[in-house]
Amino acid sequence: MSIRALADRLREWTFTESSSYGFLLDRTRDSFIEGRYIERFEFDHVESGPFGRKSTSKRVAHKQVRFVLYDTYPQIELRGVPHDTHGFVNRLIEAGNFKVMTAPVSVDLLQWSEAIRQRVGEEVVVDGMHLSNVDFAPSVQSAMRIRGTEDVRATVTAIMGSRRFTVEKIWMKWDHEGRPMAVTLTNEGAARIKEGGLEAAVLVRSLLAAAGHQTR
Repeated sequence: MSIRALADRLREWTFTESSSYGFLLDRTRDSFIEGRYIERFEFDHVESGPFGRKSTSKRVAHKQVRFVLYDTYPQIELRGVPHDTHGFVNRLIEAGNFKVMTAPVSVDLLQWSEAIRQRVGEEVVVDGMHLSNVDFAPSVQSAMRIRGTEDVRATVTAIMGSRRFTVEKIWMKWDHEGRPMAVTLTNEGAARIKEGGLEAAVLVRSLLAAAGHQTR
């Protein structure tokens, strides 16, 4: 299904004041859709008065998932780190007439960070790594979080030696034209932009394909 065709389908599920859920599209192009998925829910709010008397009132709240859908890998980008995406994923598949499917992404963080270093062309400092599944002995595994004010990659290599391990998270920073850039990357394809704003976000996303693949 093309991006334009999917956008037309999502518009049929437009969120309104009377909707329980739906989509609002902010920008649509031939190569991407930028928008929000919104769920409306009601709950009882209980309030105690100064003399202990309780009153209950109905409240309305909304949950939003900000997203961008692309026609190239990795196809789906979620922004703002939503806590629950099940509703969004289910409605997206349904709105796409079940021609849209999703799959988890697994990322080699060392490849991702190296691709960023090569693209930046300047010194990049990996000042933190979170490791899991570290083999210390038969049937003994551990997790480690290593942080420093300087690059920690040589230290990790010295500590790990020939041990097997999984890199779950990397903290890295660099300067670009006098401006500081700092990001945190995870092996699930997530990136937290600490410094650098949109410029850093565009860079790390453009290089995700160098290190990621879908898993089934």
